[in-house]
Amino acid sequence: MKGFLYIVTSVPGEKLASHISERLIGDGLAMCTQVYGPVESVFRWKGKTERRREWICSAKARASRYPEIEDAIRSMHPDKVPEIISFKVESGFPKYMEWLSSATGAGGRMDDIHHRRNVKK
Repeated sequence: MKGFLYIVTSVPGEKLASHISERLIGDGLAMCTQVYGPVESVFRWKGKTERRREWICSAKARASRYPEIEDAIRSMHPDKVPEIISFKVESGFPKYMEWLSSATGAGGRMDDIHHRRNVKK
């Protein structure tokens, strides 16, 4: 896979969302993550309408890292069928896209986390 993905998962707690976020960054799998919530999720599960207060963890990463990111999220997620979805990043602010490219380097690992703060508008 080429390019970048925006990956999203939802979990039933802020601590877990933060833990996932920190692991993705700490393991060099994602360049940037966000945790936000709570949100109210409404979904069908086993024929019933369910509601749950959840937190969202999103990440920007190289598409080539998706299998490792999915494995990392699955290893921490309490749901049998966790929401883990990705969207192809088609375009973005050019300087930000340059940072995404430089932050992962040729090997796809995060190399320069501080670069983003030094990019001029």
